[in-house]
Amino acid sequence: MTSTTNAQELSRLRNARQNAAKKFARQTKLLEQLESTAHELATVTATWNAQLAVLAQLAGSAAAAADLSGLPKSHFGAAVKASDTAAVNTAVEAAQPTTRRPRPPASTSTSATPATQAATAGTT
Repeated sequence: MTSTTNAQELSRLRNARQNAAKKFARQTKLLEQLESTAHELATVTATWNAQLAVLAQLAGSAAAAADLSGLPKSHFGAAVKASDTAAVNTAVEAAQPTTRRPRPPASTSTSATPATQAATAGTT
């Protein structure tokens, strides 16, 4: 081999190595995107299953929840089996309306003047 042929071969190998490194970097980036998308999908699916399980629990049964929502009963059955019990219980508690505390009565002033006492005495 001549020196020119050796130089060409080295150049070709260098370019091939650089192209392979670029391709590997692109594939790694795509793999990371796939992993994050899969994680997001798993999160959304878990939330959806928990919501369906809560609806089934609040409605009383999967059949009643299916009638209310228009979704197939099989979706609710699968969601109840796949959902985490703690997540369902948390969602049920969050779905319950909060109890309102009664307002405390307006405070009456102890330093009322005789005129205000007489005015309020006539209203009771």
